[in-house]
Amino acid sequence: TRQASRIEDTPAYGSLILKRGELTARLEKLKAQYREKHPEVVDTKTQIEKVNEELEALAKNTDKRVKEANQSSLRKADLQKQNLEIERQKAESQMAQIDGQMQYKNTELQQTAGQIVVLESKINQIPNVKVALEGINNQYLSAKTTYDDLLKKTNDASLQGDRESNAQGETIKVIDAANLPSSPVAPKRAMLTLLGAGIGLVIGLFLAAVIELPRIFRIQNIEDAKHYTGLPVLASVPPLLSHDEKAWQKRVRWLKVMAGVAFAIGIIPLIAMALQATRIFERMVS
Repeated sequence: TRQASRIEDTPAYGSLILKRGELTARLEKLKAQYREKHPEVVDTKTQIEKVNEELEALAKNTDKRVKEANQSSLRKADLQKQNLEIERQKAESQMAQIDGQMQYKNTELQQTAGQIVVLESKINQIPNVKVALEGINNQYLSAKTTYDDLLKKTNDASLQGDRESNAQGETIKVIDAANLPSSPVAPKRAMLTLLGAGIGLVIGLFLAAVIELPRIFRIQNIEDAKHYTGLPVLASVPPLLSHDEKAWQKRVRWLKVMAGVAFAIGIIPLIAMALQATRIFERMVS
């Protein structure tokens, strides 16, 4: 429903104006009959004042409604304007996207056109490639023919050489056949056994000397003391060793034995190298 933009267009205003006219006409009649202070005259004036107050209130209310309606219309107009602005921005964004897609498609079209040009150039070069391939094929056939001829000549020469070798072999005769020896020539086991025993004896004597030599220059017992000093022995004190010292002496003996074994194992390659350098085995065999 559309509200009235003026107070005169409202039904309430018309009824109040009509009522005020009636009251005014009645007041004129009452003034003609009665005085100003007559109750009916006073009551009629009061009613006219109330009607005027209602008219003023109606005018204020109508103005207020008109203002509210105008403000509402302005707000609606602003909202519509904002909506139109949003729609415009959306349309511009869509147009920008469409422009970007069109540019991308144009780029693809240009690339495709370039590829088509390259393919056309390759297609145009195919006859030249065919001619080049035919030339290469002819060269290959010529080289293959030459190779086959050379291979045939080589095979013929090889067959001729085999024939000549066979012909020469038929003229060779065995005058005195070789005889196998009745006993092995090498190795001389007895000589090797004696040599090994001698080497082992030398190594054993060397190790014994290394172990026992320090004891020769020490006084081991009472007899050694009498022999080396020439004096009588009045008393002898046995060695007083603790448990740790006894264990240490035992450990030292084992270390000496292990050192001797390691020396024997290590010297074997040196002996082998020396024998190989002197070529003793070759001399024994020969």
